[in-house]
This record gives sequence, structure tokens and C-alpha cells, in this order.
Amino acid sequence: VVYKNPMIIIICCVLIMITSRCLAMNTVRYRLKIAYDGSDFAGWQYQHKKRTVQGVLISTMRRRFNGHHIPTLGASRTDTGVHARGQIVQADLPMEVSGQELAYQLNKMLPFDIRVISAEKAPEPQSWQKEQSLPWHCLVNCVGKRYSYKFATSDYPLDPLERRYRAHVTYQSIDFDLLEQILHRFIGEHDFRAFANTAHGIDLDARSTVRTIYSIHLEREENNPHNPYINTQGFGTISIVLNGALYRMVRNIVGTSIAAANPNFSKLTIDDISRLLSGIETRKYNPAKAAPAQGLCLDEVYYDSESNLPFFLEGREPFSCNN
Repeated sequence: VVYKNPMIIIICCVLIMITSRCLAMNTVRYRLKIAYDGSDFAGWQYQHKKRTVQGVLISTMRRRFNGHHIPTLGASRTDTGVHARGQIVQADLPMEVSGQELAYQLNKMLPFDIRVISAEKAPEPQSWQKEQSLPWHCLVNCVGKRYSYKFATSDYPLDPLERRYRAHVTYQSIDFDLLEQILHRFIGEHDFRAFANTAHGIDLDARSTVRTIYSIHLEREENNPHNPYINTQGFGTISIVLNGALYRMVRNIVGTSIAAANPNFSKLTIDDISRLLSGIETRKYNPAKAAPAQGLCLDEVYYDSESNLPFFLEGREPFSCNN
């Protein structure tokens, strides 16, 4: 049927707008905590004809809710091959459901490389959000994120059972004491322009490249007595808590730090780190390569509504950043 009367057309458009707003108002926002093995995914974010975590989650949600499209958003856009055990996802559902049942049902439908750890209604928004009638948001209310990076150095073979979750970054020995000193240079607020790759469609000159790292911890791993056949000399884990990360920033920090701690890599020293953090240099002036994706894991996302925050995140203002 084609309506020629312009008044009828206007009324139809208004009814569509009202219906859309009512549908939006009737959705219920949930917060999901999920874990995934990123090895066989092209990252978190949906991409046409590629297997991504968000894409699989959206299709599973659609089946669970009888064909309804469920808008989802992740707190961190993890890259291809990067893992997560603490990714936070907001999902706007068409009805109120039991969080425990939702997690159970989704886990029965999802592939085994994605698990829903918990599901619950989203927390109450902050007072300033309530004043503007805004809901809790997984990006806006975020105050920090914790990443870990598992790596191996030296010429000892890597346990094949760890190859998907630990990166063999160099076959040469590095100075772990020097590595710890280098990592401590990154603590604080700095311009990380020299540690950010350019993502498609993002102009680094048009956005702030200043970020804050609250904590960096290096753990050197000892030989595992339960697996005496694999020598773990030169194995370690780097944990980083920060307010937000630029594209590949964490992997560039790890790759640069390990290169500077390698006595055979003459292009970088510990003194070069301060120069690279000055904000004057760009990524092309950083000679180190980004550390491989498989060693990186998103462990935790922290929010302003939580009561068990690490002491250095208490009272921090939310920092909206989706990396």
C-alpha cells in the first residue's frame, strides 16, 4: 500500500519513532563477565565473514531470544589471538531474566572457547548519569583494566601445551633485573604515542595518546617440579594495571621492554624509554616489535561501583576507553 497523503506519512513516521523509543525503554541492561581463548578468533569486535567473539556472542544471543537482535558492547576490543578471563560485556535484553539461568543457557549454546563466568543486571548508574537519565555503561564507568603477559626467553624449548598462551619472544637470554627497572619507567601518566599502532580509521593526531599506568609487576617463574622435562628458565609474567590502552599499547610496551633488556639488541637502551615516553616520538621511531598476541590476556576490568578496588584505583574518575 502506498500512501499519498503527506499527513498519513508523517503520522506513520512519528509512530515508528515512538515505537522505537518504547522498545529501547523496555530493554533491560545486563552485565556479563566472559572468558575466551582468543587463538581462533579475529579479535573481539564484530567483523563481517570473520569469526570474532562479539559475532559469536551476538548470534548465540539471537538464538536464545528467539531472533531478537541483542545490542552488545565489550569493555575492551581485544586483538586477534588475545585472550580474556575478565572481559565485561553489556547486553540490552528484551526482558528481565535470571542472571544465573542466562549464564547457564548461554554456556550450553556457546562454543567451548567462550564461557560466561557470570551474568547480572547492570549496576545502578552514578548520580551524574541519573541526572541525565543515562544507564550504567561498560566503557563510561570503567576506572581501570588489568592485563597479564606470559612470555618465554632464552633457547630453552617452550612447552607445546603452553604455545597458545605464552609467547616465545626471544631465543636469547635477557637481564631480568634490568627488565624490571625498564618496566617501572612506564608507571605514571605518559604520552604513549610511540607505543601505539595506528588502527584502521583512527587518527592518533585527533585523539589523546596520554594514558596512566598505575602498576606494573614482573614475576619470574621457577622450574615446575611437576614437569621436570621443560626448563622454565627465562619464563616470566608481566601484569599491568592502567586506565586505558591505545591500540596494541600493552604488546608494544612488553616488546620494547624485553628488547631493551636484551644485551644483544643494540637499538634500544633503558635511557631510550624516557625519550619514547616524551610524546615527541611516534611509533615509527620505536625500533622494537610488538610482542606476539598469544601471550596477552585481559584479566580484569574495574568499575567505579565496586567496593573491592585495588588501593591505587580508589577514588579514581572513570576513564572512557574501549581498548
